[in-house]
Amino acid sequence: MSFFKKQFKTICLLLLFVIFFAIASVVSIKNGKSAFLAGPAIRSLLFQMSAGGVMMVGMACLLMSGSIDLSTDSQALLGIILFAKLLQIKNSAGNAAIPWGVAFLICAALMVAIALLHSFLCNKLRFMPFIATIATSSVYSGISTWWTSGGTVAINRASFVNLGKTSILTIGKQSFLPVLFIISAAIIFIYAIMLIYTRFGRRIYLVGGNPMAARLAGINITKVSTILFVNNSVLALIGGLMWSAQKKMASVQFSTAAPSMSGMTAAILGGVSFMGGGATGLGGAFVGLILLNTFTYSLNYYPIFTEQKWDWLQITLGGLILIIALILDATSAQRAHRQMLAARKKAVQAAASKA
Repeated sequence: MSFFKKQFKTICLLLLFVIFFAIASVVSIKNGKSAFLAGPAIRSLLFQMSAGGVMMVGMACLLMSGSIDLSTDSQALLGIILFAKLLQIKNSAGNAAIPWGVAFLICAALMVAIALLHSFLCNKLRFMPFIATIATSSVYSGISTWWTSGGTVAINRASFVNLGKTSILTIGKQSFLPVLFIISAAIIFIYAIMLIYTRFGRRIYLVGGNPMAARLAGINITKVSTILFVNNSVLALIGGLMWSAQKKMASVQFSTAAPSMSGMTAAILGGVSFMGGGATGLGGAFVGLILLNTFTYSLNYYPIFTEQKWDWLQITLGGLILIIALILDATSAQRAHRQMLAARKKAVQAAASKA
């Protein structure tokens, strides 16, 4: 029984996922077949979740520690533009001069530098994380727009872009499971295990849930925060490159897609608290990711959303989902606080009665 109480929110999310999936399957029926259940639709949905899933992990870990980075999309945008520019460098023979693996390492070094800057602003200068990262986000977006003149940079390296279209699990003539989604799911699984079974994972929860107790326990909060900023920035780059591999380009359109914001929404929906901690960990966040993406993707199969004049409604619904997630998070935090106060009062009364 205690298991169901602890996982109640996750179970509700799973039920919602089943409902949205069933509705989308029915409304998309044409000529006796459901377009939503077809291989191309499922593959497209899984591709859509890949980049957001990776970026969700970095955002969720920061949220669990009581911090946040609102420049994640802008960092990734700057990183993928640098990546695309590096791939365009040619040697004297006219061939590619830099392997894309080396380009990735160079971009990762940039992400580490950015993360260290954020750590310095938040941990040394004591800026509030959301204020500091909103400011730096504008800087990264401005540089990216200037560098590309607001356009795109094509990526034609076959060995890289093939990752964006390769799928396995072929049934008939259709492939259902993208390699990028497998990579994303593997990253989520590895981090979920880390958060549950490692000392560093438990420290993340403690720092976010009770910073004072963490300090008294001898945990270096600045070190934990710095590691998580670096982790978030590198994962943002990986998520951005997943998007670029699918689109075969680096573009300011990436900021419009905002996969990190959908990842943050999914994490909060799944039980990660905006105020630190997370009862369901990445397992609940992954369920939230599936639910959110299934919901937004299924909207494309409703007749009303096929008309361009209703595009604003999709954007509005995305914002409303985040507001609802934050309300649920705040309500849950207040309930937990009241329970803690009640338990403390009961313990004081018990101690007084014994005395």
